[in-house]
Amino acid sequence: MTSVSIIVVFFIIWLIVFFIFLPIGIKIPKNIIKGNATSAPENGNILKKLFFSFIVSIFLAYLFYQIKINFLIY
Repeated sequence: MTSVSIIVVFFIIWLIVFFIFLPIGIKIPKNIIKGNATSAPENGNILKKLFFSFIVSIFLAYLFYQIKINFLIY
């Protein structure tokens, strides 16, 4: 497995994990400000979700790499 393929696998895993984490912990405000969407969250916690999705993706990419190397998945 080349370094480019490892980076591509990591990015794909990170993207999937990040989109899974996005709806977690979203709170819709009760007082809607005029001009905002009714579904706009109060605080999206994007930095926290980026960090945790990055950590989970490192683990999953490492797991994928170990499975590929040890079990010779082509």
